[in-house]
Amino acid sequence: MFNYLLYKDETSLFLKTLFNNSVYYDKKDSNKDDIIGLFYDALFRYSVLLDSEDYYNEFLSDLRVIFKKINTISEIDEGINKLLSRLILKKLNTKNKSTFIEYVYDRFINNGYFIHAYSNKYKNDIDKNGLIIDEYDNLYDDFIKVQEILNKYSSSIIDKDFTDKSIYFTDSMRLAYYYASRSPYYFYNLICGEKFIKNKLAYSNKNYKECLGNVKKLCYKYSLTSDDEKYVLDTFNKEWELLDNENNINSFILVKRNTLEYNKIPLEEFINKYSSESYDFILDRLIDSNYSNIKCNKNIDRENITFIDVNNKFEGKEEKKVREEKEYFDEFDFSNSYGKVSLLLLLGAILITIGIIITVVLVV
Repeated sequence: MFNYLLYKDETSLFLKTLFNNSVYYDKKDSNKDDIIGLFYDALFRYSVLLDSEDYYNEFLSDLRVIFKKINTISEIDEGINKLLSRLILKKLNTKNKSTFIEYVYDRFINNGYFIHAYSNKYKNDIDKNGLIIDEYDNLYDDFIKVQEILNKYSSSIIDKDFTDKSIYFTDSMRLAYYYASRSPYYFYNLICGEKFIKNKLAYSNKNYKECLGNVKKLCYKYSLTSDDEKYVLDTFNKEWELLDNENNINSFILVKRNTLEYNKIPLEEFINKYSSESYDFILDRLIDSNYSNIKCNKNIDRENITFIDVNNKFEGKEEKKVREEKEYFDEFDFSNSYGKVSLLLLLGAILITIGIIITVVLVV
């Protein structure tokens, strides 16, 4: 469902608008990369929880309002959960809390997924043989030496155990997107990790010239010898070519939660604890990244893997006209919490003003 919804025309148009219109991405605590990741997370939650196209137009329309009108990532996330809760209740045609909890539990926990962000370069091999951890192509030996070089100048630039053969999964698409745009993360840390590096999006934008400039700044900042600098820059170029960073694709594999045996949350205990809470609060407790960093050191068969590729480049025409936003939502919405004024309230104020003007005219 995620892949199907992702490639719908209306989704593509909204992504371009979201990326190119500052009204949507200029938030207090985020950048464009964060906003796009949050959208993919919302789409992923919808595809798992609703698993239907029936409510998608409403979902996308209301999502547009949420991203435009709310000014922080955390509050946008809350708004998305309220929207999803409302649509789930519409699908279930009930407001029974236990039914709601059991439905979300079944969709997201029993039949949900863990996500691994990886380089698209490995897709063909994984598609053919499954995920065989020891067969990942890498330059670990080179990076061990880079790590040794940098440790002479600063100990925290690349913090990774290159002897560890494990990979890691998360149940959050937002977190997975963050790592996908920075994958492999030790390489991102070399390029953009230091505090003095201003162009933090150079690698997620796959801009070779800017990335190379960042690495050169790092070498200059720590006064690397010419030999050390040459080795660091040569390793950077080798890794860049290995990863095929020109394709602007962020790639993920999905595996069922029970494949990794992390699908256990005590349902009855959860119902007893949270059944008196609001629907969106319950939803948040169930789906909010309970497992953000699952270590996996076993191979995964091909039949247990689903591939997802998302674009990391949003060029082209935006939506020509964004439909006028709703001025209010129903009881599950967030509108009153963020300073929005209802249409009826505005209309009442206008009528009162007109009445005063007429009165003054008649008196005069």
